[in-house]
Amino acid sequence: MSSKVAVIGAGMHAHVVIDLLFDLGHKPIAMLDKSKTGISYRGIDSVIEDEISISGKYFIVAVGNNEIRAALIQRYLDKGGLLAPALVHPSVVISPTSSIDLGSVALPGSIIGANAKIGKGTILNSNSVIEHDCKIGDFVHVSVGVILGGNVYVGELAQIGLGANIYPGGNIGAKSIVGAGAVVVRDVAPGIRVFGNPAREA
Repeated sequence: MSSKVAVIGAGMHAHVVIDLLFDLGHKPIAMLDKSKTGISYRGIDSVIEDEISISGKYFIVAVGNNEIRAALIQRYLDKGGLLAPALVHPSVVISPTSSIDLGSVALPGSIIGANAKIGKGTILNSNSVIEHDCKIGDFVHVSVGVILGGNVYVGELAQIGLGANIYPGGNIGAKSIVGAGAVVVRDVAPGIRVFGNPAREA
């Protein structure tokens, strides 16, 4: 991958991703956003998205909302952009038998166990633990301090809130939301919100 990467988005998560790019020795080109201008972070300025051609350039979508992130990845692929390989912070402990797909980020202090598979455009936030044999779908957001026990399945576009714990073997359905601090001891159906200890549908 080229060391130059366009950052899509200019919000707070973009700042996190810019830090990560610098930590990995890459050079962010700019923060591209359809509406936010006049923002600067570590010398990287935000510009209207059409002011810089993305064709043939690597990009990473730095937006926390799963559905918006998925749509933006497709938009910039359609513009001829190249989705960056996964960005994995040097402090992440990752098994050599695990895999992380394109456009995903693994932030400081995360642990990824043996045979885990992380989908495209997924966020593994700081100090998250993804144990052995977990399967995480595309465009998932795993928040700070989440613990997934072994062999957990998380469907695409799901959101796992701060500090939530998912028991081994659990299934978290697509587009579901697990609230902050929740302890999930049974499967969560697609599109359902669960909160509490033990987690129940809201």
